[in-house]
Order: sequence, then structure tokens, then C-alpha cells
Amino acid sequence: TGMYKTIKTKFIEGDAGFMSIVAIALVLGLAFCIERIIYLALSKINAVKFINEIEAAVQAGDIEKARELQNFSQDVINVICNFRGNIVGGKRIMKLIGLDLGPNRVPFRTVTDEEEVELKKQLEAINFFERCNKF
Repeated sequence: TGMYKTIKTKFIEGDAGFMSIVAIALVLGLAFCIERIIYLALSKINAVKFINEIEAAVQAGDIEKARELQNFSQDVINVICNFRGNIVGGKRIMKLIGLDLGPNRVPFRTVTDEEEVELKKQLEAINFFERCNKF
């Protein structure tokens, strides 16, 4: 509770040193939000079409087709998770399909060249490049 009281006191006092930390946190949070909006806006993934394909397969009684589509999406998620999640792995996948979003910001590390080779290898193993939307 001592640390909580100290932070509370500093916040109430509102001196420039403490408030600059608050302002930096706000700016970083806003930057992350803007980056996510841009990332998602530039994404060409047609989720509605994908879900409709799964639903159509289920309604047609083709459970194997629906299962295959769902398993493919899970395979892609697994590869992304192998490379530090959607911000790091997802961003490098976007570069591999033709949309270079630049290096990652701190605290995220950019995928190394060696990691990119492995990422591409894992995506090729699930036929990602034959099935994904390309720019």
C-alpha cells in the first residue's frame, strides 16, 4: 500500500516529472491503437467470406471441408504464435505477402533474417502462400 499511496500522491500533486510519465504512457497507448487500426485496415483478409465458406460446408453436410478450413486457420495461428504473436509474426507475414509495414517498435523485436526463413518454411508447409490473399 505504500507504493500505491506514493503514486496516488504524485498523481494528485501533478508535478511535471510524474505527469510526463503519464503523458508518455498515453502517447504510447494511442500509438499502439493507431498501429492496430492501420494494420487491420490494410489487411485484405476476407473473414466474412471465410466464415461463410465454413457455414456453407456445415449446411451442406460437408463436415470434413468445414474441419479442413478451421484446421487451416488454426495452423496459421500456430505459426504466428511461434513468432511472438500477431504484432511480430503477423507483421512479418504481411511483408512476405507483399505489404511491408516496417520494423517493430519497442518493446517488440523485429523478426531476424534467420527467423524469417523458418517462418516462411512453416507457412509453406501449410500451403499458406497458395491459399492466402495476395497484394
